[in-house]
Amino acid sequence: MKRGQVVSFDLLSGVLLFLIFVAVFILVFFLPRFEVTPPEFEAELLFVFDNLEQTLEGTSEQFMTRGYRVDYDGLSQFYSLESIDEAVFGKDPTGGIALYPDGYDVCLYIMDVDGDFLDVNGRVAAGNLSVAGQTCDAVLRGGGNPCAEYERGMTTFRPVVLLNQLSEDNRIVQLNVVACKI
Repeated sequence: MKRGQVVSFDLLSGVLLFLIFVAVFILVFFLPRFEVTPPEFEAELLFVFDNLEQTLEGTSEQFMTRGYRVDYDGLSQFYSLESIDEAVFGKDPTGGIALYPDGYDVCLYIMDVDGDFLDVNGRVAAGNLSVAGQTCDAVLRGGGNPCAEYERGMTTFRPVVLLNQLSEDNRIVQLNVVACKI
C-alpha cells in the first residue's frame, strides 16, 4: 500500500468510529426510555375503564347510562364534586368497583369533535390531584399532563352521546378518563 492509501484508510476508519460513538451516545442519553406498566396496575385500570358505566350506576354521582349516554345535568353535578376518586373507584361494591381509591387520583374530561374541552359549569375537567396539589381543571387548562408528578399514569377514552335537554342538541363527544397512581 502506498502512503496516501494508508492515510485515507486511517482517516476513514477514524471518522466511521467517531460517527458510531456519536450515534450510540445519542441513543443512550437522549432518546426517551419506555417503561413497561406493571401487569397488576394495568389490570386494575383496565378493569376501571371497562366498567365505568357500572361503576357510576346507582350512585348519586351517576351521569352515565347504558350505551355510553351522558346526561349533561348529571355531568354538571359530577363536575361539582371536590374529588371523583371515590365515585370512580369506590370502597363499596354497590357504588363502585371496590378498588381502594386512596392509591389513585382520577381526572375526567370531555372533548368535542374539534378537540376542544367541553366546559361544564366553568370547568373543563372533574377531579383533584392530591400529589400535584391542583385540580385537574387547572392542570388541563394550563396544557399540562395530570400525571406528570405521579409514579404511573394511564388514560382511556370512549365515544359517548351527550344528552342535552333538547334532543336536537345531542351530540357525540369523547369521554376521557385519566388515572394517576400515587
